[in-house]
Amino acid sequence: MPDLRTVVSVGDAPPEALELRRRVFIVEQGVEKLEEFDGHDPECIHFLLFHLDEVVGCARLRALDPARAKVERVAVTRQERLRGYGRRIMQAIEDEARRRGFSELLLHAQHRAVAFYQKLDWVTFGDAFREANIPHRKMRKKLGASPPGS
Repeated sequence: MPDLRTVVSVGDAPPEALELRRRVFIVEQGVEKLEEFDGHDPECIHFLLFHLDEVVGCARLRALDPARAKVERVAVTRQERLRGYGRRIMQAIEDEARRRGFSELLLHAQHRAVAFYQKLDWVTFGDAFREANIPHRKMRKKLGASPPGS
């Protein structure tokens, strides 16, 4: 995809990510502010996806232990959905996770996003549950070795 770039940062979430998360999760989906901004940002790796100079997506990765990390707060702007940007963010996360030595990733997928993650080789486990008053499923993905040249 031309004119796309991913920026990775560690520590406090970039302001652009916070604004996108506010728009998507709080305004669009009705998630409580205290639930969305949960205090974990300083311990996370943050991902911003830019198209030209505009942020179109974000996510964060939080280490759970030396082998496992959890993908959280994956968001794409409403007008940019269904253009492959979510796939691009997830690829950047998986590449960075491999680079950092994680062998497994976990996430809580909103029920409507489960099929998207399954297309990326994520697998559901456990029962459905509600998080932020939205139906979710737990998912996992085992990471293989880094692709050549990464």
